[in-house]
Amino acid sequence: MKKSLIALAVLAASGAAMAQSSVTLFGVMDVGVGHSSGTNSVTGLTNGGLKTSRLGVRGVEDLGGGLKAGFWLEAGINADTGDGNKNGAYGGGLQFKRRSTISLMGDNWGEVRLGRDNAVHYNNLLAFDPFEATGSGSLMKNQITGIDDRKSNTISYFLPSNLGGFYGQVQYIFGEKAGSAAPYNTNMTNNGDGYGVRGGYANGPLNIGADYMKIKKNALSDKDPTKASSALLQDAEAYSIGASYDFGVIKPFAMWSQEKAKSEGGLPEKKYQMWLVGLTAPVGPGVVRFSYNDLRNKSDNAPNDKSKQYALGYVYNLSKRTALYGTYSHVSNDGVAARGTGISGLSGITIKAGESVNAYEFGISHSF
Repeated sequence: MKKSLIALAVLAASGAAMAQSSVTLFGVMDVGVGHSSGTNSVTGLTNGGLKTSRLGVRGVEDLGGGLKAGFWLEAGINADTGDGNKNGAYGGGLQFKRRSTISLMGDNWGEVRLGRDNAVHYNNLLAFDPFEATGSGSLMKNQITGIDDRKSNTISYFLPSNLGGFYGQVQYIFGEKAGSAAPYNTNMTNNGDGYGVRGGYANGPLNIGADYMKIKKNALSDKDPTKASSALLQDAEAYSIGASYDFGVIKPFAMWSQEKAKSEGGLPEKKYQMWLVGLTAPVGPGVVRFSYNDLRNKSDNAPNDKSKQYALGYVYNLSKRTALYGTYSHVSNDGVAARGTGISGLSGITIKAGESVNAYEFGISHSF
């Protein structure tokens, strides 16, 4: 009898603990058939045309008094091959490069998050692109390497969600570079360190947000500073502003962004400006998506280097978790520009300066 009572007490205690905690396995499988053409062309299976394929696990523990602890591990995958996704796991293996964070959250004061996470600039770009920076319709970005993607070794603070629609994030990035030793005595201290801030207002149909981000780049690494290969970008900056408004029958988007970086070795500052307009509109059981994107090299004495992209797509929802989709995109390059689309899973096409690029993909996406 006593043993039975003890067993019941243990089960009750463990049940209470489980009720206060949760662990969730989640993911996306997204595969399509696509085509991309420039000087040459390729057709095959594409990956992540609607949502990036991924596998993750996340959890939250209720600590009481409105305090919670949480973790999030998320790895990208190439659903068409089973390898790690190039944007989420390097070397073809499954690694938690999309997100790897631990958090402490309070109902009234917000969240402190540590680990690998989206850069604040990337979060703002995602919010105001009708294609959510995914697939062949994705906005043109990545002009200044490392300023608009995910960052490791970050600490972020997020405002609580009970501020009447106001939201905000402050982020610090540790470059984790020690001072250099002989023979070159290059000062590496603080290189790779960075910070960013993002804020906005989202209430009802309106969402407006802006960000600023700066990263001190690795100027010379530990290479011989007399070599031309040592003249790398440093002090990269990015900022953007965007807005959307949901009228019900149509949701327009607009965004403007600038990325720039100073250079070592007497090279001129690099600067790129991008603007985008787009929309989503419910049609039948799905959504029509459209965007027009203009990207220009605004560096001093830069050659003619500009690209324009338009994309049109439709998402047909079979359920809340499964959808069929199709997207067509076209990039017009001028001058020395040779940019392509954001289609993933197809490689090997050649794009000459000033050449136009076309891409399309049709696929199925399932979230779990």
